[in-house]
Amino acid sequence: MSRLLRVIATFQKATLEGFFAILAFVFITIALVIITTASSTTGYEISIYDAYPIYFWGLFICSIVCGIIILVHQAFSEKKSWWWIIGFLIILFTNLVILLLPVARGYVTLGREDVLTYIGYIKEMLYTGHFSSNVYPAIHVLSTGLSLINGLAPELLAELIPIYFILFYMFSIYLLAKKISSQRAQALLVTAFGSLLLFGISNLWLAPAVQCFEMLPFTILLFLRVQTLTKHLSNFLCLLIILLITPFFHPGDGTLFLLLTLLCFSFSMWIYRNFNQYKQETDSFLCLKDLRIWYPILTLFITWFAWFSYTSTFERAISVIWDWALFAKGQTTAIQYFTYLTAANLSVLNFTNLFFKMYGQVTIYCLIALVISIVTLKRFLTTEIRIEFQQLNFSILFVVFLALLFVAFFSNILYVNYTREMRYVVFAATIIIGLGLYPMCRKKHKQIGIIVIVVVLIASTTFGVFNTFPSPITRTSNSQVTSTEMTGMVWFLAHQDSSLLIDELGLSQLRFAHAIRGVHNVPPNIVYISPPPDHFGYDKNITYGGSYTTDRYFINSIVFRVFYPSLYPEYPHLWRFTPSDFYQLDHEDPSANRIYSNSEFWVYLVHGTGITN
Repeated sequence: MSRLLRVIATFQKATLEGFFAILAFVFITIALVIITTASSTTGYEISIYDAYPIYFWGLFICSIVCGIIILVHQAFSEKKSWWWIIGFLIILFTNLVILLLPVARGYVTLGREDVLTYIGYIKEMLYTGHFSSNVYPAIHVLSTGLSLINGLAPELLAELIPIYFILFYMFSIYLLAKKISSQRAQALLVTAFGSLLLFGISNLWLAPAVQCFEMLPFTILLFLRVQTLTKHLSNFLCLLIILLITPFFHPGDGTLFLLLTLLCFSFSMWIYRNFNQYKQETDSFLCLKDLRIWYPILTLFITWFAWFSYTSTFERAISVIWDWALFAKGQTTAIQYFTYLTAANLSVLNFTNLFFKMYGQVTIYCLIALVISIVTLKRFLTTEIRIEFQQLNFSILFVVFLALLFVAFFSNILYVNYTREMRYVVFAATIIIGLGLYPMCRKKHKQIGIIVIVVVLIASTTFGVFNTFPSPITRTSNSQVTSTEMTGMVWFLAHQDSSLLIDELGLSQLRFAHAIRGVHNVPPNIVYISPPPDHFGYDKNITYGGSYTTDRYFINSIVFRVFYPSLYPEYPHLWRFTPSDFYQLDHEDPSANRIYSNSEFWVYLVHGTGITN
């Protein structure tokens, strides 16, 4: 009996982590069995979440929560062990399985806009062996090289490469946290907050700006190592390579926000040296001469300016900023949202519900980080309490990007959408939360602090899992590209009369032409956006063709036929196209002749009659 008690006691000491590790293994195994036994989709699905039962997604959440509990317990445990690695790997592997679901479902690729154009660039390089005019050559060269090495199709690589980058981002968060944290517990908390799915569909899109951002933690790590280590040749060479190729990944916000980050670090160092109330700081980063920190900044700026000023995007960006600054041209995101909300006439409850579904995770991170940043800055400026440099550093970075987010939301002066700044805000918040929460929770009310941290992480996990893929949950449609769409567009491009214009709904004729034929081999009648008149003009004319005086094509995908009924079922008065419109098009409109159909893709030849009521 005593021996059994000793075994149980020994088991209890080691099994809080072990129990949750086994539990996570069970959860993820069940999820994998469900994935392997489920058949892949044969057509378009408005939401991947509807493809599996609700408990399937609960298995993922529970698995990640097990990893979180292990990490948080290790952060506050007085006895160090390597169990935190198991917790971290559980989270990473669960994320990997979630991100691979589109591949398991048999999607041709994921992303219906820019991604298809990038696929076109990759195919051009494969066909010709070189790239022509290209603003983002680095990501396309990388993808082309991988395709040549492993033989994978560009469409599949467009699904796999983003997964590698986001997992690399999560691992880099740990490396960066280890470098900047004064205590092991802080590094583990930063890792816990940074290893969740934080960026929605951006986790899965082949997008140079996103991949550029996902290299940010590793770039900062190398930057800090170069500044603080005496023997840093390997780190210096790695940093130099990244700084030189970053403008070729994305010369816009991808490079400029990295440049701004490094400038914020320089400013933080100056602030800390000149206004620090606690004078006994020993951080080696602060012992440097100011000149040394400027070498990477100047290298990045010179490379960026040499490349970006060469591209047409530079002139366009200057034009947009100039027009808004002087003439307030262009509609801001704030005005667009206000227009949509006014038309929808949402109640406060419905608006709050939608807001938290879309931005609940970001809100949690920002509120906590904002409180910690305010406390940090106040203590730094008004008291003699020691404030760690990196906590001040990332607090300043957080405040700067949060301010830019609001500027981008309420104006067009930054040229980019506010969601671009949001990624950097979340990154800075991740670091601040991990660095700041541990000192607050380690002494008084330790158990309550641990519970609060775990609850916050569980809430963030839930938001992250259900925000990863576009769905009616967040009023967005799946960005899946189907084989029926690709087959239909291949047929259309091969048989169409290039002298006729083309209307489109549910897909972009230009993007699909890029993906199929390459960016520089597009027929002359293919344009960027050409939607038909609302309700096909039936509210003003007897026929669709009555809106035109010449013939044209109309191509239509299932995506738009299910768009309004699935995403906005309670607002039929706001639908631009209704099921009755499509019924009239298919059965009652003599001006529209259907010349191709494969169940999810339709091509019509619309005869312009110019007939009005």
